[in-house]
Amino acid sequence: MRAGVSKSLTNSEEACRYWAKATFGLPFFRRNRERMAPPHGRTLCFQSDKSAALGACLLNSTIFWWLYSVFCDCEHVNDGFVRRFPIPATWNDTDWVSLGKELTASLAANANRKTIKTKQGHTIEYDEIKAVHSKSIIDRIDAALGRHFGLSRDDIDFIANYDVKYRMGAGVDEE
Repeated sequence: MRAGVSKSLTNSEEACRYWAKATFGLPFFRRNRERMAPPHGRTLCFQSDKSAALGACLLNSTIFWWLYSVFCDCEHVNDGFVRRFPIPATWNDTDWVSLGKELTASLAANANRKTIKTKQGHTIEYDEIKAVHSKSIIDRIDAALGRHFGLSRDDIDFIANYDVKYRMGAGVDEE
């Protein structure tokens, strides 16, 4: 199951550098003027909008990126890692839908619309997401997730600022 389901989120790329990027719903992608799901993204389906929004928030969080950078190869967003990611029992106590919509709106507002022509003659239009510009929302997501994971303020601050020099500096142009 892919496109159009409001209970889905799309990870916009197969590999990430400094930022994992996921949207609550499908990001903008058009081939030959026809809207469709990005062919290189992955779509996960959930049983509710709230759980899909949690998924988008979690995948964009610095908590996820930090654990991904520790346990994965930093070349591929592994489906098994995503599916086995622990979800705290108290997750339902937060308004993830509002946070997910705010994050997705910020990612879209800060994206650069790109148009390319393929060797096959197709015109591809897509939004190049720059998650670095949504860091303030991601920090709020990390704070909410951190509370659910039982992290202290110092732990949350450490994770939110982990590699921040590279993520905010080099990551701006290289993400």
